[in-house]
Amino acid sequence: MKTQISALGLAFTLLCAPAMADLTIESKIPGSAEGTVKYASMDFWLETDNGDTIDLADTDEVYDYLIDKVGQKVRFDGASVTYSNGHTYFEPKFEQAAALPALKVSLSTNDDGVTHIFLDDRPAFSVNDYYSARVLKEYTTSDNKVSVIQLLTGGTGCPADHMLLVSHYHGQPLLTPTFGNCSDMIETKVENGKIVMELPGKVDETWTWDNATYRLVKQG
Repeated sequence: MKTQISALGLAFTLLCAPAMADLTIESKIPGSAEGTVKYASMDFWLETDNGDTIDLADTDEVYDYLIDKVGQKVRFDGASVTYSNGHTYFEPKFEQAAALPALKVSLSTNDDGVTHIFLDDRPAFSVNDYYSARVLKEYTTSDNKVSVIQLLTGGTGCPADHMLLVSHYHGQPLLTPTFGNCSDMIETKVENGKIVMELPGKVDETWTWDNATYRLVKQG
């Protein structure tokens, strides 16, 4: 049996929902939080590298500080506060907040077939003899960002190669050697903490990147 809820009843329910100021604090545990700032329906939260979410306190200070940082990765100290309604929010201390560098990756290929790789608009690497290049996928961790780059040859015999750009928040970037079976079809995913890249072809290939050991390995 379905329960009918009238618009008046719904409005009454929403109006009667307790505000945070009306709740009592059950516990307050100091700690830190790190993740990408998300915002929807007047609520802020952090999305961590493993996909978890951290709800942030609903205060004017949170709004004023984070409204311009939506989509950016941040970290700050503060406390996890549990209220009498059972909900837990993280209350940040913004004077200690520090936004991590954006690590923006961009590519440009000139008429001579030279692909320039830029990190935060600064030249990082150059690769020769490709028609064009593009970033297919990026994986961000608390330490670095791994960008899957596809290098297109412009031909049909061997349409594409691939490489990884590993960018660090503090330190020099790393560019792996090219890999793959010439296929321009690639699927990427994360399994057991590793980036898995599958390339179909006459002979299928699977490559993995282990971010803990910085190893690019061909499987099988």
